[in-house]
Amino acid sequence: MTGSQATGQAAAPPRAALPPGVLGLRTWIWRNNSRSLLLLAAFPALLVAVTYVLCVAFTLILGDDDPVAAVRAGGALAQAAIPGVLVASAAWFAIAYLIQRPAILALAGAHLDDTSPEARRVRRLIEPLAISRGLPTPHVALIDTDGLNAFAAGWSERDAVVGVTRGLLATLDDAELEAVLAHEMTHVINRDSRLLIVSIVFVGVFALACELAMRGLRYAPRSDDRDGNKFMMFLLVATGILWLGRIGALALRFALSRRREFMADAGALELTKNPDALVSALTKIAGKPGIGEVADEVQQMFIFDPPDGWELFSTHPDIEDRIAAIRAVG
Repeated sequence: MTGSQATGQAAAPPRAALPPGVLGLRTWIWRNNSRSLLLLAAFPALLVAVTYVLCVAFTLILGDDDPVAAVRAGGALAQAAIPGVLVASAAWFAIAYLIQRPAILALAGAHLDDTSPEARRVRRLIEPLAISRGLPTPHVALIDTDGLNAFAAGWSERDAVVGVTRGLLATLDDAELEAVLAHEMTHVINRDSRLLIVSIVFVGVFALACELAMRGLRYAPRSDDRDGNKFMMFLLVATGILWLGRIGALALRFALSRRREFMADAGALELTKNPDALVSALTKIAGKPGIGEVADEVQQMFIFDPPDGWELFSTHPDIEDRIAAIRAVG
């Protein structure tokens, strides 16, 4: 019996690792993919639901009809408004598609590098992983920091980038670095960067709507007449509804991010067949993951982002849970 097998038998899978009914790695991957698709579908559903509630609130508060008629009028207004909201969201997606890679690199403090000795080492390890899946080798980006971390970005395999910190390159041996690169390569294979960009755009829609509603509350002219009071009441209710929608969108985004990390760990096991190297790499990364000030939207793309508060809004699962899951299926 190998050391990794003994470890796998001794460690009990955590609640997030292997749900009841999951028999092996393939089943685990399938179940995580299915749940991720459900989480992704929840974003437009949430956007439509919030639009409908806002329209009903508008007709209930500002209308003079009886409540039943106001709800019907709100439903009719929502039917007219929802297509426009979805079109505006699609336009936002188009902009995100055009700027996503350079924006992510800039926000992560990374620069493309295919020629330095560090970049050549990364390419030497990641190229066989890409070839094994029939994919082009991702571009390499380096981050000038002593922190230990890595990320993957890109809308598709053709423009994929794998970024690593210099601290990671200096600390990990080749087997550990290959495991980390296999994790990031799985993000590329699963198009996780695209999924996260989609989730970020939806959260951005709610963030913009909340900002507009709050500005309306701040700058709307005050009036003592009945219509003015009704309008202020609607703005107040709309702000509350939009904030609830934003919190829900954030929770969905973080849940999606956490689930994709388990998926990428599983993919790394498939690519390298070396669970011990991935466990060792994650253990080292957990000791020094910081890379400075990075926007939350980009931080969730890294292999590890230490939780800093309520678990519901953590971008990554605990390292202990991930290690236990690796040992359980590895």
